Amino acid sequence: MTTKRRARKGTGTIYKDDKRNLYVGQITIRGKRHRVYGPTKVATREKLNTLIRGDDKSAPLVERPDGPNMRHLLEEWLRRDVAGRDVAPATIAAHRWAADHVISIAGHLSVATLTVSEVETALEMLHTDTDMSRASLVKVRSSWRQSLQYAARRGIVTSNVAADALLPAGAARRVSRQSLEPDEARALLAVLRATPDGLLFGLSLRLGLRPGEAAALQWRDIDIEKGVLSVNRSRQLDGRGRPVIVDDLKVESARRTLGMPSDVRWPVVPVDRPRDARRTLRDRRRAEDPTERAAPLMRVAVDRRGRTDRARGRSARPQFHADG
Repeated sequence: MTTKRRARKGTGTIYKDDKRNLYVGQITIRGKRHRVYGPTKVATREKLNTLIRGDDKSAPLVERPDGPNMRHLLEEWLRRDVAGRDVAPATIAAHRWAADHVISIAGHLSVATLTVSEVETALEMLHTDTDMSRASLVKVRSSWRQSLQYAARRGIVTSNVAADALLPAGAARRVSRQSLEPDEARALLAVLRATPDGLLFGLSLRLGLRPGEAAALQWRDIDIEKGVLSVNRSRQLDGRGRPVIVDDLKVESARRTLGMPSDVRWPVVPVDRPRDARRTLRDRRRAEDPTERAAPLMRVAVDRRGRTDRARGRSARPQFHADG
């Protein structure tokens, strides 16, 4: 006896064949019924998706011969539109990531005859097959919408169906973030004032800096006497997952000069600590002048594996604290 479970229309059906101890995937394409088999439901779903995408050369290509398909459109949009934008490399990489997901599910679909239902079905399949979060689905739909807008400007489509597509109802919604009350923020600032990295986190709290922007701050970016701070660089992870300081910000408009609130204009003095003969000349200069131009504001050093000195059981050097 078998138990059969129906899936969304257009994505096929998967059921368990208890006699064979296999999962069976079934879908009708162009009036012809196809069956695939797998030891698990996930493996069977992947075989069905291969049939739907037309990646299997032995299977019929489910594609309407009336203009470019989504794969062609997305590749052209990435090459001619996204690549020429004045945005950070991470933004371009995010569009590439989203386009790859759309291509894997709906790259074979015709752009000219694409429907809202097909977009919603593709998003549902991404959510079901990859357990993609709602926030990630929003990014995928956004890139899809922008690519169709690119097509609309060229007369390929007359409406942007991705803009009208709804996200899967079962996708988890973003948990509301909690923020500090004013009294809590003032109490935190009072504690930060006496800590080595207090100025860094105090500026983040009061100015709303992104974590990468705050971690990349150097003393040359801050003028405590004039009360101004310049955001010119960011801390990111390279291709091997190692933290590096780069001049590329999330967007060019993020390069800005901000006024420092009076409650974080703390005078900084070096910590009184024993001399260490092994310290380099640059370290000694930093000990004499904590606001040396090229010194990082964050005093926690990071090694090649991304571990901090504190995580390795050593204190970062040199360490300074605010004179409270």
